[in-house]
Amino acid sequence: MLPKALKRLQDTLALLPGIGDKTALKLAFFLFDAPTRYAQELSGAVGELKTHLTLCPQCHGYMDHDETLCGICRDQSRDPHLLMVTEEYLDMLTIERSGAYRGYYHILGGCLSPIHGKRLEDLEITSLIDRARTDLSLREVILAVNPNLE
Repeated sequence: MLPKALKRLQDTLALLPGIGDKTALKLAFFLFDAPTRYAQELSGAVGELKTHLTLCPQCHGYMDHDETLCGICRDQSRDPHLLMVTEEYLDMLTIERSGAYRGYYHILGGCLSPIHGKRLEDLEITSLIDRARTDLSLREVILAVNPNLE
């Protein structure tokens, strides 16, 4: 039987995607054995996520709460004729890290999936249509979404 604090941490870590009970327990032991300063730093970083992070009003990617647009949307060296649509922020990061694309992005916030409770109105499709209609410099919209049933 695990002590309450260790079990609570294991249960909480197991809620993370890709983390099962066994890995969560290993992480909990690691955090217990780590220097207190490390555990405090991790706790502070997690706590700041909700207060210091917000969505960019243009592309719907993540940005610091005190910015008006994210760094990519502010970057005027990008090709204003290109707009790549991705499902998630992580998809955009993967493409961005490749260095092969220098246009702007629009992040939908997921894919249509009634089974998982993701409805059309939960996605940033209306803002994408509005953006395509009003941005006169836009020449090409690239759909970089997963080719799955949803």
